Amino acid sequence: MPRLFVIILAAGLSQRLGMPKQLIHQHGISLISKTVQQAQALSPAAMLVVAPALNTVWAKQIYAELAGLYVTIIDNPQPSAGMAHSLKLAIHALANTACRRDDRVLILTIDQVAITIADLHALNQTADSHELMLSRYGKQPILGIPVNLPWGFVCDYAARLQGDKGLRALWQQPADLICSRCGANYRLTAVDLPHLAIDIDTMAQFDGLKQRFSLTLPVV
Repeated sequence: MPRLFVIILAAGLSQRLGMPKQLIHQHGISLISKTVQQAQALSPAAMLVVAPALNTVWAKQIYAELAGLYVTIIDNPQPSAGMAHSLKLAIHALANTACRRDDRVLILTIDQVAITIADLHALNQTADSHELMLSRYGKQPILGIPVNLPWGFVCDYAARLQGDKGLRALWQQPADLICSRCGANYRLTAVDLPHLAIDIDTMAQFDGLKQRFSLTLPVV
């Protein structure tokens, strides 16, 4: 039976926000801790959290939030290098855990404040080894994080990750889903989660969401 592994991307510098969004509190708990606790409801085989390995007060607070949460922390000493760099660090770490091609990898960020455990269960429904379970949201709409991918796809496509483009660039065109290396033909399954378009990138967004989602600023 395929196992589930979780990667939480939490190394961002929140430059547009001006403070670490990982430490924003929702209902009295930091967003990074909330994300870990929600993912734990799926009983994953392992959970990796990519965190900013910087000598700053707020980076140390992020590590303190993760203490005792039964996660493997992946140090990212270059968080400004973009999401792709964080993903590659986590993928490299998972490659040492004897993952099978049909194992699944759930990839999350920490700033989608409307996400629920039910959303994660919807993305974790039974899928075969060539099926990409993607969240669909936004006006366009987009197919993006959170995503649940077969480990085989992650291995086949990891080299294509670049900069801040992240995962969405991997499935923009139908031809992208045929692996040039092994010939595997992957399929997209979109899970409609329109509320996941809500995230926090700027202080204006925080101010507009703080009452609705019980958000408070971190003390750093």
